[in-house]
Amino acid sequence: MARVSILYRNEPDYGDVAAADEVSTLPATFLQHPSLGNVWRTPTDVTSSAVTADLGVSRAIGVVALLACNLSAAGTARVKLSDVDATSHELYDSTLLDPAGVDTIYQAFVHVLPSPVTARYIRVELADDSLDYLEAGRLVAGALWTPDYNYAWTDIERGAVDDSPRDLSISGEPWVEARPTRRRVRFSLPWVSATELATHLDAMGRIAGRKRDVLVILDHEASSVPQETYWGLMTDAPAVVGTGLRAFRQSIEVITQR
Repeated sequence: MARVSILYRNEPDYGDVAAADEVSTLPATFLQHPSLGNVWRTPTDVTSSAVTADLGVSRAIGVVALLACNLSAAGTARVKLSDVDATSHELYDSTLLDPAGVDTIYQAFVHVLPSPVTARYIRVELADDSLDYLEAGRLVAGALWTPDYNYAWTDIERGAVDDSPRDLSISGEPWVEARPTRRRVRFSLPWVSATELATHLDAMGRIAGRKRDVLVILDHEASSVPQETYWGLMTDAPAVVGTGLRAFRQSIEVITQR
């Protein structure tokens, strides 16, 4: 089992995102929108396409993901990284991922690189002949922070958040206003070094805080990585508690959009 990994700066949000094919009212720039409901989509019958990102400058990339993605379990993907242009792959090529490993329940394609690569251009090629079109709601890519010590096994909570109001009618029948069910994870990092505090935790609070989504992957070696992946807002900005000389404890809670 791998240690938890966290992305707190989504690089495509600071660059230019495009696609080989798109519906004019559902452009690739929607992949930079905070709401997963604003999707990029290809025209009908276009079931093979590519999403690209120009980050402007070379950035460390440890993971590339497409969220709210409609690929079926048989869909394929290929990730390429380059410093030349959005069609090259001299820095990294995942080769064809067949299948792409998408979990249709969690609707996510998540590809963790074997080791970080510093690149300017990202290209994700998708194909799925079983669909009428391709669709995704968010392009996520960037560096992953993998803490030196994993979360505490006795202090992790995973579950659902259901904000649906519920009441009883005059006749005594239950009345529910159904709202989307979200996912929630809360865990504690029991031993964070002073170096990690200075390098990552301070940056996570400054860049993401309570206002920008973060990506949490509990185990990138799991049989279903999308099930182990959470994309959402932290309920609170990071605040560490000292546990000893130059050692700290950090609790993190993330609630997803869906």
